[in-house]
Amino acid sequence: MQSMDNFSKLQFYIDDLKAQAARHGVTVEICDDFRELQETVDAIEDRAPLTPIFDWRYSDIGADNGFWIRGADDKGQVIHLQAARIDTLSEMPLSDYLREKAPLFLSPHIPADIAHSTFDSCGWARESRGTVCYHGEIWIAPKGGFRARGLVKVLPRIVPPIAYRKWQPDYFYGMISARLVQRGLGAQYGYSHFHPLGIRWKLRDQDGTFDEYIAWMTPDDMTALMEATTDSHQLM
Repeated sequence: MQSMDNFSKLQFYIDDLKAQAARHGVTVEICDDFRELQETVDAIEDRAPLTPIFDWRYSDIGADNGFWIRGADDKGQVIHLQAARIDTLSEMPLSDYLREKAPLFLSPHIPADIAHSTFDSCGWARESRGTVCYHGEIWIAPKGGFRARGLVKVLPRIVPPIAYRKWQPDYFYGMISARLVQRGLGAQYGYSHFHPLGIRWKLRDQDGTFDEYIAWMTPDDMTALMEATTDSHQLM
């Protein structure tokens, strides 16, 4: 591995993660038809609706600026989903972009008053510019025992190296609930930076806010994770 170029290392890492998923009974497929993603999500019972940022009916999302991951069991049943998109902010801070695109980032199940929500409480979001990759829609089926197989440390880590190979973004980022951060899921997904006030959604018709953590990762963070993971498998 030491003599491989960066592209080959990324591909090796992606293939290794997919192989780990396969050993746990999950076949991973990279997809770019977002109409199919919307139809897939709509067909799954007890899953949160698709966030508009990844819904082709509301957002400019397609093969040129996005992809999604489908994981299926040995019967072809969808048991895992996640998605990514690339955006070029140029000199616009990420916090301003989040405010501008707030209706697309608001999950349909959150009863928020967008006009009175806050998007610039995190210093990193106020300072970040350039090309950013949004990583979201991470879901593993609650039934079938797949959440107890260690897949949370495998499947979500597939997206950043694929996205880096495609787009070379300056940052990867995502939103995650406080409950999941407190359970350590953000770190298991591979992210090493978190801020508790990524987006502060002002709740409609009641006091208080629903606060989403913002998680982020640099390409160097991803490379370090890749090297640590492959080292632990004694593959480098």
